[in-house]
Amino acid sequence: MISCAHIDFGDAFFRGKTDHCDTIVGRTNDPDLRQKLELITGTNNFIHPYSDHSGRIIFARKNHRKSTIKSGDAFIIESDSPAQAGIIRTRDCVPILGEVYGFLLGIHISNQTEFGYDSRNFKQPITKRVFVELIEYHYGMDLTNCQVYIGPCIAGIMNDGCECYGYTENHSQRDGTRLLRLIQTHHPDVNLEGLFFWKDNQDKIYFRWGALIVEILQSLGIPRKNIHTNYNYCTRCSNGWWSTRAFNHTTDPGEKALFAEVGPSNLAWINRQ
Repeated sequence: MISCAHIDFGDAFFRGKTDHCDTIVGRTNDPDLRQKLELITGTNNFIHPYSDHSGRIIFARKNHRKSTIKSGDAFIIESDSPAQAGIIRTRDCVPILGEVYGFLLGIHISNQTEFGYDSRNFKQPITKRVFVELIEYHYGMDLTNCQVYIGPCIAGIMNDGCECYGYTENHSQRDGTRLLRLIQTHHPDVNLEGLFFWKDNQDKIYFRWGALIVEILQSLGIPRKNIHTNYNYCTRCSNGWWSTRAFNHTTDPGEKALFAEVGPSNLAWINRQ
């Protein structure tokens, strides 16, 4: 039996490896997944995009009548929608939850969705599409009152300086060259100084992934005081969170079987107050 650990952000919640697995794990085609998520969120009217790295944004509008689980990487629950919760599931990628003027938001941030790395569907950074286009421009809002919560991810802020997000590119250039160029191209206002490092003059690059996301959110106009990082732990070197990178090196037969059978993930959700 795995014990329960519940992290409370007011109306934003995160659960991970130390929760009871039966209530948080399950692949997308798991027939019991909907019931599990309803039990956790306390509502039978939620929206859950399961990540396919397409950058698709799923909306819950005023005609949203029942729980929806479909492929995508972000959700927006409009202020007049009857949907009561939105859910994001991740392992090492970055889960973002947010609220502004009664709109609830959730984003699954990855190299593909944020920078277009090895993505055929990339249009522009998913953070810009959600926060800028779909809120500030489309709805005539600004982001000064937006509250954002960053959950556990690889190389999170609470383990600042860890070497868990080592990045390798198979080409003749120094590791990270292509990714750094993509970050600078799509987020020219972000100062990358101190957000990555090479160790001992080796080619392998290490990113401070959680800190980078904070800088990106600030560049979009969200005040730093409104970006909550209290539980932005590193999923690999912090106990209690599911991590693909940790799984790739585990010798625990129980964990190997669990990943192969049910695909556990960290859960992030936000409820309407």
